[in-house]
Amino acid sequence: MKRNALSALPALSALVLFLAASPMPANAQYEVVPVSTQDANGPGGILYCLPQNSFRVELVVEKTTWERGLYSDYAEQLLKLPAIRENSVSYQIKEIRLHQRALPDPSQTFRVEGTRLPALELSPEGILLGVNPPEPLPGPLPGHPAPALPQPVPEKGPRKGKPERPRPVSSRTGSFAPVAGLNASKRFDTLVTRRRLDSLTIVEKILQPRIDQKSLFDQAREVAGQILKIRNDQSDLLSGLQEVAYPQGTIQFMYRQLQKNEKQLLECFTGTCIQEEIRYSFDITPERGRAAYPIAFFSPEEGIERIPSGQEEALDSGNDVLLLLLEPLPRMDTENEPAPASPRKGSAPKETPAGGFCYRVPAKVKARIGLNGEILEEKDLFVAQWGSTVKLPVLEGYRMELHKESGALLYLGKPQASFPPQEAPSPGNKPRRQ
Repeated sequence: MKRNALSALPALSALVLFLAASPMPANAQYEVVPVSTQDANGPGGILYCLPQNSFRVELVVEKTTWERGLYSDYAEQLLKLPAIRENSVSYQIKEIRLHQRALPDPSQTFRVEGTRLPALELSPEGILLGVNPPEPLPGPLPGHPAPALPQPVPEKGPRKGKPERPRPVSSRTGSFAPVAGLNASKRFDTLVTRRRLDSLTIVEKILQPRIDQKSLFDQAREVAGQILKIRNDQSDLLSGLQEVAYPQGTIQFMYRQLQKNEKQLLECFTGTCIQEEIRYSFDITPERGRAAYPIAFFSPEEGIERIPSGQEEALDSGNDVLLLLLEPLPRMDTENEPAPASPRKGSAPKETPAGGFCYRVPAKVKARIGLNGEILEEKDLFVAQWGSTVKLPVLEGYRMELHKESGALLYLGKPQASFPPQEAPSPGNKPRRQ
């Protein structure tokens, strides 16, 4: 009989009571005993543990950099365009992801001892996933067609000599020096010399070249003239007034180049806006008695700043602090009962007596991520260590499946053939009946 432990707790409780009251098989030759951390290296038996949950918070922050142009002070005067007056940087939280992970719980470690040990399915971290797991079938079951394998999509590799490089999202088109060769003006000074020879006066004029540095306004005026000339050239290309009848592809290429040059010159007046994404990740393990967990500092001016180690508990509330808030919810099988309170901080879990295998009954919580009183993300999750641990009687030859993240009981019954991978059980699936 297959039951979903997170939605059918009364039925599982009745099944456990029935199995506990029924006589035990005479050939049951194993026993599961709790193990402390100091005794984990003892001889004999197989060690396993139940999971506890931690949360990974992933943040995507968008950084926007505003840079003023070289001629921003003359944008309104020469081109009638708005411009960036001062350099500035701003940050904005663009996306928040909240994931649940399973970690081994050292306080819920057990050893299976005996002469006839059942087959155990463990994760690489030693978390119990199942007892007496069925062998997978070589082919699909009748009525279950084999899943179609996705066809690989051929990828085009980069061309030789042009390796692909990641680029930030930016409005800047590239480095550009608009005043190269234009920062100097050449003029001539006239030198007049007079010489008298008897009654004759000789006047001699000499032109002496002189180079002066242009003012910033003169440079801006010349660049503005280049922009107007580019726009006239674009108009000639679209109206067909160019001197040579170029092919259509050539005209399109020339028009795109003119647009690119115009944009580069306009950025000297209007300024540039550069946007890039920065990704952060934080791991948080819920503790007993705590409902608020600071993640990081955040402000639109400074962005994300990590909290120094040892100061997390002192920042359960405050301005500019990203908080993870966990609120226990009522159990799914007791709608009229109040929500269970968070376990008291420092209280040790009750010692589990020896017997059969144990499984988790996780607590369901409402996880919220808030900043300055505003909820940015909300999700329903499970905290296995905030729930309870239930022990089964010693059962010989029975199969048990546990959820890999919460440790909840998914199946308890006689061994049967496993389904293909797409039919694997999960907490959201409907109960299977045997």
